[in-house]
Amino acid sequence: MKFLYSVLQNTILKKMNTLVVRIPEEQKIALKLLAGSKNVSVAKITRKAIEEYVCKMTESKEGLLARLARIGDKKKAVKAPTDLSENYKKYLYGKASE
Repeated sequence: MKFLYSVLQNTILKKMNTLVVRIPEEQKIALKLLAGSKNVSVAKITRKAIEEYVCKMTESKEGLLARLARIGDKKKAVKAPTDLSENYKKYLYGKASE
């Protein structure tokens, strides 16, 4: 699964995007201290933490990225439900959309 995420990251996800996240002051200080001790940016530590979390989460329940990759695989014909665009959460997570 890590390989799949790496491939997706190096192709589809290559462009960096801005994400604004609100965190408690204590977490901000901890991130700055960690970044300073490792001589890297807070952004790099944050990206790495997100990457590790996403890899961990996609390994469970077959993995969302694996599902998306199969849908995008042009070598295979995929039969998709007609209501997929409206009820994607139901098909990805097994729940009805809220």
